[in-house]
Amino acid sequence: MADIGVLPDEILVFIFHFMLQSDIVSVIRNVCIRWKMLSFSPTLWRRLCMVDLGGENQKIMWSDENIQTVKSFVKSLYISLFSNQGGECLNKLIKHDFIEMKELTLRDSHFGNSKFIEILEFLANRNRNLSCLTVKFGACEHLEKYFDIISNIKLRTLEINHGGSALGLRQKCKQCSEEKWKNCLVKLCCAKGKYLRNLSLGVNRVNDETVSSILHHCSNLTTLELDKTITSYRCFMDIQQNINLRNISLFNININDDTLIGIAQFAPFLISFSVEGNLGSISTKGIQKISESCRYLEKLSFKNDHDHAPKLTDSNLFTIASNCKSLKYIQFQSLKHITDAGLQAVFENCSNLQTIIVNDCFNITDKSLINIGTNCKRLKRLEFSGHLTGYNKMTSAGFQHILCNLKYLDDLTFASLKNLKHVRLYPATMSACDEPANLSNKNARSLADTKDHGNHKISDLEFNISQHQESNHTRRLHDHCHLKRLNLARCDSLDDESILQILNYCPDLHRLDLFNCVGLTLNIKDNIFDLCEFIPEIKIDGIICQRKLIT
Repeated sequence: MADIGVLPDEILVFIFHFMLQSDIVSVIRNVCIRWKMLSFSPTLWRRLCMVDLGGENQKIMWSDENIQTVKSFVKSLYISLFSNQGGECLNKLIKHDFIEMKELTLRDSHFGNSKFIEILEFLANRNRNLSCLTVKFGACEHLEKYFDIISNIKLRTLEINHGGSALGLRQKCKQCSEEKWKNCLVKLCCAKGKYLRNLSLGVNRVNDETVSSILHHCSNLTTLELDKTITSYRCFMDIQQNINLRNISLFNININDDTLIGIAQFAPFLISFSVEGNLGSISTKGIQKISESCRYLEKLSFKNDHDHAPKLTDSNLFTIASNCKSLKYIQFQSLKHITDAGLQAVFENCSNLQTIIVNDCFNITDKSLINIGTNCKRLKRLEFSGHLTGYNKMTSAGFQHILCNLKYLDDLTFASLKNLKHVRLYPATMSACDEPANLSNKNARSLADTKDHGNHKISDLEFNISQHQESNHTRRLHDHCHLKRLNLARCDSLDDESILQILNYCPDLHRLDLFNCVGLTLNIKDNIFDLCEFIPEIKIDGIICQRKLIT
């Protein structure tokens, strides 16, 4: 019987990554001298030190014994002032000087505005390395004071979110008018706009005039995000062109052709463009303008609200395909009028695609999957997810084609695929002389050529472990499947034999999601761990099964 003590230090540290910080400090360090030494590993704490000073679970990390370890690797700090914990947070910051901290997130509440200002002021005066600040306001009766402090920090990244109405603080926030927000934001941008590279605003009191003034003073911006602003986005048409801007993201908005035309004129060198909201007013005119003017686009995302009827059709995709040949990332959500024909044009013309996300577009069939497997050889992430009713027109044939033809695929999601059943990837007798290109032909064999295990118990399936052992060397020679993450949630028709076939073909999996796959049984859990040695746990029918560390 093997003991966990024989594992090398690197493996033990990796295992510790999956444990709670409190367990590392209070349990692991008491096991033995070796484990205590490994619990102070920089590799381990760099990952764990996204710290919430206001969280009850983090108190043990801030003891005198552990604070030096934590402080050495904290680059990003999250401070929440809910439950009136501002005084406690400030005392910790004063006692332990986080001079290496570069990123800070402050979340305010109506209980702690004065402490919020004290914390922000203390960090602004003491920390010269701070370059990224995220401020989430609750009640903001001290708005001018906040911005005066922020204006004294040489920030390159600034994110401001105002959630007053969501927190039920409307009475206190009434005094923060649009004019007040405009004065504060414009004053800040006048003072520090030349330093800013990344700006994100989630303020529902920002209008077109304010956005226009901000963009006028922040001419060196490379990334702009606007969320919930009350703008028509015509402001892009009234200001000077920005040749530095590379990324624009617009959320929770009503967008139309004028918006796209204005953005195309304002930022012709865009690399990434994402829009989420009501896309019902977009037509070919706007799509054509932005695709013709922004020919360097590598990321394009259109996410339509479920409550609105989108007008984007295949003709829009044809325009994108003909002009944006450098695309590496595409995302389409709730575009109910696009079909295989429009996606085929994109897949055939954009050969550099590495990420494809298509959600709630229910006219898609296996033809699109075959086109992806044939044309997108560099693909690393693929997601088809039906959050509403699921995909009924895609089957296991298209799924098999994806697995057998995309050798660089790392992350695959087929959530709510209703016809994923009878998956047959390749026979156990595949020899070393077989070529990967022949796999798709072998998959086309009828199910009659495959032994029917339908009436056998899982324990009687002969192909699972023995096939894994016999064909492991062959699979390494062919090197065709390195899938790391697989999500098959809500695939109702997936059965035990099919999932074992899939896992036998994908032995390098690190993460597996089988949530609400009602066709599976708990009898397969041991076989899953045997077939995929890197999976720490699986969830089947609401039950989490963990791998045994000692065998």
